Amino acid sequence: MGKRKQRTKTEKRTAGITAQNKDVVSKWFGETMKNRSLSVYGVDVPKIIDVRSTNLPAIETNEKRMDNLFLLEDGSYALLDYESSYRVGNKLKYAGYVLRMLRRLQKEGINIADLRIRIIVIYTADVTRSQTKDTLHVGDLIICTTEGFLSEIVSDEVKTRIQRKIEQKQSLNDRDLMELIILPLTYKGKENQQKAAYEAVCLAKEIEDEAMQEMALAGILSFSDKVIDKELANEIRRCLSMTKVGAIIAREMEESERRGENRGRMAGIAEGRVSSLLTVLSLKGEIPEQLEQKIQKQKKSELLDKWLKIAVAAPDVETFEEQIMQN
Repeated sequence: MGKRKQRTKTEKRTAGITAQNKDVVSKWFGETMKNRSLSVYGVDVPKIIDVRSTNLPAIETNEKRMDNLFLLEDGSYALLDYESSYRVGNKLKYAGYVLRMLRRLQKEGINIADLRIRIIVIYTADVTRSQTKDTLHVGDLIICTTEGFLSEIVSDEVKTRIQRKIEQKQSLNDRDLMELIILPLTYKGKENQQKAAYEAVCLAKEIEDEAMQEMALAGILSFSDKVIDKELANEIRRCLSMTKVGAIIAREMEESERRGENRGRMAGIAEGRVSSLLTVLSLKGEIPEQLEQKIQKQKKSELLDKWLKIAVAAPDVETFEEQIMQN
C-alpha cells in the first residue's frame, strides 16, 4: 500500500474572532495609529505617520502576514509582530517579512539600498527580557530585533489609574488609551488574560468619547483576539455597532465572516476530494512526493473530480500521472 500523509480539515479561527474579522479590525485599528507613539510598549522609535498593507507577496504558500507595517516619521519602516512565546526560529519568519517587503518595494521602483527597516517584536507578559535574545548571528547574516515586554508594565496600577479617570469622567490621553488596549496581555497566563480582557471591555464601554471608545474596543479585539472567547467578541461587536464608525466596522466584519465561511465550505469540499483521490491512489502503489504535492495544492473541485475518475480507472499510479499530464 502506498505511503501518504494524513491531513485533517482545519478552520483558521481564533477563540472568538475569525481570521477574516481580525483582518478587518486590524486594518481599521492600524489606521487609527497614525501620529501615535509605540513608547507604551517600552519601544523608543519615532512616531507612526502612515500604515502600509501587510499583504506582501508570499515566497511560500504557508507564510503568514505580520501583524502591522508602519511608516515612521524618520522615513524608516517598522514591521511589528506580537508574540506570546520566544523561539529563535521566529527570527527566520521576521527575515521573511523583510525579504517580501523589499521585493514589493523594488517592484515599485524604490531604491531599497536607501531603506531602513526596523523589526519590532512585542512580547506578552508570558515572556520576560531574560528569556529572549534580540539578535541572531548566522555567519554573514545578522537578524536584529527591537523588543518590547508587556511584563514590565505594572498591570494593576494601570488598571486602577484608567478606571479612576473613567469614573471621574476625565479624558483619557493617548497613553491611557494604548495601555487600556494592551492591558489584557500585560497579565501572565491565558486565564488571567481572559479575565483582564473582560474587565478592559467593561472599562472601554464606559468611555464617553465615542471615537476613543471605538478605538479601545477595536484595539482590545485586535490585540487580544487569541484570549477573547466568542461571547466577549460578540459583545464587543455589539458595542461597536452602536457607534457610527463602529457600525461600519461591525458590518464589514459580518460580510468578511460570510465570505470566509463560503471560502471555508469550498475549501472543505476540495479537501474531501483530495483525501479521496489520495486514498484511491495509495491502493495502487507508491505516490511520488511531487505528485502528492501537486494534488494537495489543487483547489478546483471540478478538476479533482476528473482526476478521481481517472484514478479509479487507472491500473497504477504511473498511468494516472501520465494521463493527468496529458489532460
